Amino acid sequence: MSDWRQRLSGEDRASLKKAAMPSWTRPMLATLTDERFSSKDWIYERKLDGERCLVFRDGKGARLYSRNRKSLDATYPELVDVLEKATGNDYVADGEIVAFSSGLTSFSRLQKRIGVTDEEEARESGVRVWIYLFDLLHYDGFDLESLPLRARKRILRQELSFRDGLRFTPHRNETGEAYFDEACHKGWGGLIAKGRSARIDSFSAGPPGVQMQGAARREGPSPFTRAATPQMGPWRPARTGLAGSPALGVAVPRRATSPSSARRLDCERTREPERPSIRADLPKRADSPYLHSRSRDWLKFKCVNQQEFVIGGYTDPQGSRKGFGALLLGYYEDGDLRYAGRVGTGFDESTLERLHEALRSRARKTPAFADPPADAGGQVHWVSPTLVAEVGFTEWTDEGYLRHPRFLGLRDDKAPADVHREEASG
Repeated sequence: MSDWRQRLSGEDRASLKKAAMPSWTRPMLATLTDERFSSKDWIYERKLDGERCLVFRDGKGARLYSRNRKSLDATYPELVDVLEKATGNDYVADGEIVAFSSGLTSFSRLQKRIGVTDEEEARESGVRVWIYLFDLLHYDGFDLESLPLRARKRILRQELSFRDGLRFTPHRNETGEAYFDEACHKGWGGLIAKGRSARIDSFSAGPPGVQMQGAARREGPSPFTRAATPQMGPWRPARTGLAGSPALGVAVPRRATSPSSARRLDCERTREPERPSIRADLPKRADSPYLHSRSRDWLKFKCVNQQEFVIGGYTDPQGSRKGFGALLLGYYEDGDLRYAGRVGTGFDESTLERLHEALRSRARKTPAFADPPADAGGQVHWVSPTLVAEVGFTEWTDEGYLRHPRFLGLRDDKAPADVHREEASG
């Protein structure tokens, strides 16, 4: 029997299933919530502001796919190299690809790599990238999806060699509210909690073992919204970690471990150094299986608002500005594209020019919006709704429009029809 299986508990070892490595699997997705809670049954991770990625490694090498099954091999060839060497066994892992700017994860900087299909161009882009793995779905001929999350993460950390651009994503236990408060005050986007919703069917009911802080336990706005924490200042870059990478995750050499040391490697009480900002922390149920859909087993705690929008038009530039003035954004609701507002900030000159060319090639005479803006006028150019933008904003207005939006980049890993207004569930 392999060493990694011997280190499992008898119950976990009995739940292992021998299986051929899949050629594709749908990723598990998190659900936005406005509830905050602490529980020993959940873990809390930071959500990286990058591109979601599934890794498939077998005897033929490593392959990278986006969440909508687009090959990313030519986009991130240096990551393919390190993932092939991480272990001699076959595996399927889930993670996020990120780039950094001034010590912070930057989706805008990653834009220079997203969509690149030439390996040489990617390597010469000047944008260094890392992949942070947070789950292991298949390993050494076994399906791991039915194992508890902590067990999957323990195998991931012990069996793969984390070096160069490959990093392990640590987590915290139990202290979800305190960690979320810390994240917001440091200027991060929030957290992701991972768990099992069957044990927490209704937050308002106050399930056993869960300490809550949310809409059900308070009146008025959340004390953790950005508006309620004006003391947030700029977040200082963290010191550098192993191999010159920002000290966000953990680089761990693969080594044999005893049962006692395996428990210490569980990351349940990991002391984390000062780290760069990331968009959200994700709380997760510690005993949850891996599900191939959006689930309340993974919950997003957001400090800031950020989501995808479909581009339905653009305005002419003013003054010396080139390309275009602002993008007209929308989201789908019951099959209709609903207008959500305009974004005119967050673009550099290169983006203005390149995106303008892409928009011109998608020109159409009539708006795709079911409710086009009344003040459209003659300066608006309508386009086919095939491009998806990542946009940050302060809040939704009472009229249903974005307040203070800023462009972060384009996404090619989500279909326009799948873009909906994100609303927190209770």
